Amino acid sequence: MFKKGVLIERWRTATATQKLVVISIVLSILYWLLSELFSITGWASRYFLDPYLSLSGSLHTLLIRPWTLITYMWFHSSIGHLFVNMLLLYLFGTEFSRFFSYRQTIGLYILSGIIGGLFYPLTFELMELIGIYKLRLPLYGASASLLGLISAIGMYVPHKRRPFFIVTSISYRTLSIVIIMAILLFNNESNLGGTVAHLGGILSGALFGALLRTKGIDITQGIGRVIDRVVNLFSKSFFSTRKHASVRSKSKKGSDQKKETSSEKTITVETILEKVKRSGYSVLTQEERNILFQKTEDNPK
Repeated sequence: MFKKGVLIERWRTATATQKLVVISIVLSILYWLLSELFSITGWASRYFLDPYLSLSGSLHTLLIRPWTLITYMWFHSSIGHLFVNMLLLYLFGTEFSRFFSYRQTIGLYILSGIIGGLFYPLTFELMELIGIYKLRLPLYGASASLLGLISAIGMYVPHKRRPFFIVTSISYRTLSIVIIMAILLFNNESNLGGTVAHLGGILSGALFGALLRTKGIDITQGIGRVIDRVVNLFSKSFFSTRKHASVRSKSKKGSDQKKETSSEKTITVETILEKVKRSGYSVLTQEERNILFQKTEDNPK
């Protein structure tokens, strides 16, 4: 059985893709268990949670429950749905992380889900304006977010190749197109809403990859800053390792105290460098920047 400290440390050092997969699996299982509990006890309908977690095809309902634009992408309607999405997310999320940062991975995942989600009710509203009526089923799943990552790779490094079935290689653009087409063709006619959301996710990822490659513009910066603030609210209690108080004995020699101070400084710099790698230099506080600058001056190359 894992100790709490071990689990926290594993979570803190996990990649962005691993965290996205774990969160989706845990929340989906919790949703299924609660739905089954409601059904067995008769306390509420099995579908009691759906209006509060899934994305509605009605723009009016979305305005009443705006949080569903975020929640829908973390839950899945069945084990098969969850398994396929998480398998593809792990494979392509890992590929995505080869070219982009931790912050960009999570930022584009959420941004693609939001834009794909917005496409869903807006499309139905436009269809009704021209006299086409379709059943608006509740929308669940990470497909739009996942397709955003896949299309971004294909747009950002279109000609870069990777091994494919050992004997050959394939460009990221071709691989992305094949996977995207397979997912779109897998949807049947009754899942029009899912297809629309998928297209929104694809366009989000393509825009991200194209702008970053040609203009150096990162459209995930805004949402990245929001994520940083949210994570920092919980980092001390949930995501960071416990701080250990150092007790210095008066009998210690000055040289021992100097070594201890140097060790603490090294740990601080390592923490700052990890933060830079995860979220970029811009998120550092002035104090952290001063420490990093001082360390650079102490160890000139």
